Amino acid sequence: MYHGNVVTILPNKIRLHEQELHPIRISNSSLCWARWLPDRRPQIRQRPYDHLVVSPFETSTWPTLFQITLALDDERPGTLSPVLRTLRDLQFNILSIDGTPAGHRHAMIDIIGDAVSIRSDGQTLEEGYRLADEKRSFLCPSTQEYVHRLFAPRMLRYSESIRQALLDSHSTGKFLRETFLYSDSPTPGRGTLYDPASLDLSVRTIGEQQSTAAVKCTWLQNHAFFWLFGRDNPEPMALRFDSQSNALRPEPSWREQFNAKTRFLNPPFKSIASLNYFEQYLRITFSESDQYGESVRIKIPYTAKYDPSHDSRGLLFEITQELAAKRLALRSISMSTDSRTRGAKHGTFRLVASVHDQIPGFESPSKKQEYAKAAAEVANSRARIELSKASCFIEEERPTVTTFGAKTLFLSTSFEWLKTKRPQILKAIQTTAADHGFILVVGDRTLLPKEHEHVWNAADTLTANVLSLLRNSDAFLQLIPRGTIDSPKDPTGLVWLLFESGAAHALRLPCAICLDQSGGIDLQDWTRRLKAGTEKQVYPFAGDMGDDQILEVVDGALRALATQARPGRASKYFGA
Repeated sequence: MYHGNVVTILPNKIRLHEQELHPIRISNSSLCWARWLPDRRPQIRQRPYDHLVVSPFETSTWPTLFQITLALDDERPGTLSPVLRTLRDLQFNILSIDGTPAGHRHAMIDIIGDAVSIRSDGQTLEEGYRLADEKRSFLCPSTQEYVHRLFAPRMLRYSESIRQALLDSHSTGKFLRETFLYSDSPTPGRGTLYDPASLDLSVRTIGEQQSTAAVKCTWLQNHAFFWLFGRDNPEPMALRFDSQSNALRPEPSWREQFNAKTRFLNPPFKSIASLNYFEQYLRITFSESDQYGESVRIKIPYTAKYDPSHDSRGLLFEITQELAAKRLALRSISMSTDSRTRGAKHGTFRLVASVHDQIPGFESPSKKQEYAKAAAEVANSRARIELSKASCFIEEERPTVTTFGAKTLFLSTSFEWLKTKRPQILKAIQTTAADHGFILVVGDRTLLPKEHEHVWNAADTLTANVLSLLRNSDAFLQLIPRGTIDSPKDPTGLVWLLFESGAAHALRLPCAICLDQSGGIDLQDWTRRLKAGTEKQVYPFAGDMGDDQILEVVDGALRALATQARPGRASKYFGA
């Protein structure tokens, strides 16, 4: 089973929550391993975006991982021991095990392990290890020949030998739940719901494919694929998960290479990750559309009233068909049902999409967002019309479309102070903001990051452009130096900073203010003037501090802002 989620790519880590990783056996302090997976198709343009695969299993085991699923008799103790003894004798090293009662008289056990005997024979995997990078492609004839001649047959035969060895062991020890040993029983009515042997011949094969087996052994082919076709790396690519900061961080041996790779991608930005619960891995699908703000989030609520014999079937088809016609490529989709009765239901579709082609007049991210919103409204309207023909009536509810990217932090400060007193600190604040998942923007067109240049309109006033940047921001950080306080008549100084602070307050942005309190500045007076309180936290610093000390204060402010969501921007599915 796959599950889609959203992660934030930061300069030196990947941010995601522990509950998202728990199903794939990654928890606090867990060590896990990774591999870059390039898109090797020759017919597409060269892309710098490899996918990153993360697994709780060490990469040398990836080609020889197998999952064993067993239905054990749960009516007496000791049924697991013969299973483990058999696997030990077969040199099968258990890496993960999960068992739970699954019925009145049976338990289900899932075991993932490494076929040590195959890894140590020095033959099956040697060709795969020696492959040159240019041959690590499923389109390479010699690589495909190796897979079909040696690699896959060896693994598939091994998986069958495991299954057969466990069945042979059961014949003397009787530890499996015999309800699921169909071939051993002439009596009908066994299995979860049916005995495949008792089904009509026309559906018997289908019934066997969908039945619960007492023993099943499966080669984890995705891990093997990542081993064979991923980028080779001489050093182990290890990461460790820290639940306190919700971050996967590279271990020292891989840190420099990881940081260089992510810096090239210009973080922070959000990306879609798929979690495979069966094979237990995470695949982060880096995309240029995500990095440059060309992807959007679409939320389409609906309330349907219908004849119970029809329901609301076809609604999602109509919506997605129209979005495709408008050249929106879906990258992620989910749905939820909030309430339901016999003749009505209310739910929500949530999508991540990108505009597939360059559409004249809609090149900038904000224009793409406008285009996507118009397309979603047309799709929703079309769906209402089409479903009404089948007596399913959809109430008119407007879709919402928002950006799919890292959070934006607006920095308000005196640029005169930056240029004359602290020429290096802006870059350092930008890096610190990125560490907390923020893209830094300021009220200066020449300093805007590429993905936010579209917000600035050269024909508008500075005031209008600053307000536009604030409306597109998720948090507000103000750095007020003593010089600004001492020169209140400076038009680019205190008055301007108070304007930006007031605008952020009016827009209900999470706010933090770093205030130079050297020279006996009255904090209480400033708290009153800045309207600081629950909405704006004040972080004091001294003007004679070094850049590093000021950055520590800024880091504390950003740490607090990173935990706050702008009202109306949070989302259960996409994260804040």
